[in-house]
Amino acid sequence: MLKVRTLFLVCFAILQIGLFAQGRGKAVWFPATSASEYIQLDTLINDVIDTTDFTIEWWMKGEPMSGDPGIIANKNWSSGNNPGFIVARTGAQTIKVNARFTGGSRFDLNGVSVPGLENDWLHMAVVFDRRSTHPDVKVYVNGVIADSASLSGKAPTGAMSANYPIAVGQDGTGAYRYKYKGALDEVRIWNAVQTQNDIRANMCKVLSGTESGLLAAYSFDEGAGTQISDLSGTYSAELKNNPQWMDSRAPIGDVAVQTYPASWAGQTLSYTSTAHGDFSLSNFSGNPVGAHLYFINDTVADSTGINALKANNGYFGVFVVDSGALTYDYSYDYTAFTKAMAAENGIDLYQRMLSDASWSLGGAAKNITSHDFAATDSVGREFVIGNFTSSCLAPGAGTAINLTFNSAELSWTSGGASTWDIEFGASGFTQGNGTSILGVTSNPYTLNGLQPATAYDFYVRDNCGSLGTSVWVGPFTFTTSVAPACPAPSNLTLNNVGFSHAEISWTTGGSNLWNVEYGPVGYTPGTGTKIDSVFSNPYSISGLTPATSYDVYIQDTCNFVNTSSWVGPVSFTTVVDNRDRGPGMALTIANSGYAHAFGGKRSAGSLNLPDSTITLEAWFKPRSFGKWKSIISFIQDNGSFERGFDLETRNSNKFGFTIKGANSSKLTYMETTSSFDPNKWYHIAGVYDGDTMKIYVNGVLENTSNSQSGKIDYEDSWLSIGSYKDDNEDYSVDGVIDEIRIWNTARSQEDIRAYMCQKLQGTESGLVTYYNFNTGEDTIIT
Repeated sequence: MLKVRTLFLVCFAILQIGLFAQGRGKAVWFPATSASEYIQLDTLINDVIDTTDFTIEWWMKGEPMSGDPGIIANKNWSSGNNPGFIVARTGAQTIKVNARFTGGSRFDLNGVSVPGLENDWLHMAVVFDRRSTHPDVKVYVNGVIADSASLSGKAPTGAMSANYPIAVGQDGTGAYRYKYKGALDEVRIWNAVQTQNDIRANMCKVLSGTESGLLAAYSFDEGAGTQISDLSGTYSAELKNNPQWMDSRAPIGDVAVQTYPASWAGQTLSYTSTAHGDFSLSNFSGNPVGAHLYFINDTVADSTGINALKANNGYFGVFVVDSGALTYDYSYDYTAFTKAMAAENGIDLYQRMLSDASWSLGGAAKNITSHDFAATDSVGREFVIGNFTSSCLAPGAGTAINLTFNSAELSWTSGGASTWDIEFGASGFTQGNGTSILGVTSNPYTLNGLQPATAYDFYVRDNCGSLGTSVWVGPFTFTTSVAPACPAPSNLTLNNVGFSHAEISWTTGGSNLWNVEYGPVGYTPGTGTKIDSVFSNPYSISGLTPATSYDVYIQDTCNFVNTSSWVGPVSFTTVVDNRDRGPGMALTIANSGYAHAFGGKRSAGSLNLPDSTITLEAWFKPRSFGKWKSIISFIQDNGSFERGFDLETRNSNKFGFTIKGANSSKLTYMETTSSFDPNKWYHIAGVYDGDTMKIYVNGVLENTSNSQSGKIDYEDSWLSIGSYKDDNEDYSVDGVIDEIRIWNTARSQEDIRAYMCQKLQGTESGLVTYYNFNTGEDTIIT
């Protein structure tokens, strides 16, 4: 019986003779235009490696260039005496390393030889061993030490004090006159010394991001956009000035093994893929330095020249660090490769030189007894096992198991393909008019979203890619089970009501989706306004009419499987809308609760709070007085640690203004000289001009103080309305608050009097924060 064609790919890369494996994923290419393309890494990386050991790795393939462009750096390369480090190209086959640390002179490692820099993909690693008893810098090329130099006498543990983030493809400024040209991939930064063994163990495989000592790793596999993720999940990066995405040719796999033996006599290297078989190397000659064997869990992209190629989801690659003329034996044992074994009589081995655009039949010998291909070679090649079956066979009988009220698990016997098409519909449907699912890659396959207690038919066919598709096989019939009962919700409760909204909550019957219906009191269910698929509990009904009575009902959906009975009604009446009456609305706080700016605890800078001069204003109607009860505050008062400002009530029926200047050691709590009656409205203003504090009540100056000076001293806190809130205190005011205003100027008495009894537009000069509380409901104040 003829079988579906299948394939297996093996990739070879021979270092230092210009031949490399296809590689995995994407890389970034820098065309070296006048735009100065580069990649900027997170600035926080500098903080971590500032005074400690670190290692930088990358794969690169350079192109002809001029000058000494930066490959990776965090310094201004206009002078080697500037702080920071750089690795730069200096010629067709040379690079240099320069660094300067605080307290030391510049360090230069010049003329590092990198053969093949403009021909081949090369792995580079630069290790800054700064804290050992013999500090030095080492440069590795393809896992082999290329050069090193001592850091003794260069203050190696001194801070780099870099003024720029790390840039890839440029110097730290991103604007150095010479541009790097070429491709880069797999940039990694370690906050530790990576030994030669460490480098060799990881250079030909992708990292997980959790490796010990790994600070950041960028695989560049996004392939689009300007944002690059860090495999460690901490330090993202960004493409600048449009460097280009490209397919990577670097020899990097998902897993890898390697060997650098002292003697190659009897040496072998092998890796076994459970699904794809075993690939091995042996009988090395010519004294290569080392060899890497890696496995890529991906499909082959280019099949030009291969007859009826069948997709394969994995291939091997070989990377040999070669020191001279090289020969080696390779063997691919495909015993574990199910599809190859099924079509063994027809398979043959295609091959191509890595510089070729198309494939041709190769000369490797196939042994059906031992189920392998074997040959001797001296150059890098790629190898594909192909099946020459000329038709796509139909699958065998299908069945459905694990039936539920809304799903069925379908299975069948494949005709040899690994991809299939399914069509299904109500029992008796005409094939061709059902629901099609193309390109299914799992067998069994689970159908979801079916109707309860319903009979279905399904058909299946093999999809053989370039061979076409088989005939449809079926129908195979199954019936879903009856849907379980849907329990009704309970305890429908009204939480709060505004003039245009009402919040309800309930106890679910077991669902996490519900339907809500509401209408005028006494309406007939089914004729009201229905809101389907509500997923939040509590839920706020919006768009209601003020001063109107409503009924509301709730229903469980059981996640669209079934619906429960309706529960209700609960009746309510919206409140009167007073927003257009009198001066507007205000905020009442009765010794508990407060409002704060979005985001909770934040920095003063993120809230645009004034830094040198400030005016705080509020209208306030106290019901009682007491110290440390803020009308508006941004404060930290924790023992001897005091920062920020507030406008508050004080004991003895007084008001207070508090602030901390940069030239003072603690807050000044300044009180009014007068006492005031409760249950009356007062306009209160606190003013600080960098030298003098003033507090006004109803436009009258009550007190002044010169105990503070300098810029306002802040620490992260809450911009709180109605509470004296810091890390360990929360004292709510007792009264009604209106018209909170914060200005970045020291307002004069005339300014305060001119505006205190009128609403603002919000665009006045110097006004940075303004709350008039006229939203009148909800929890959001604008």
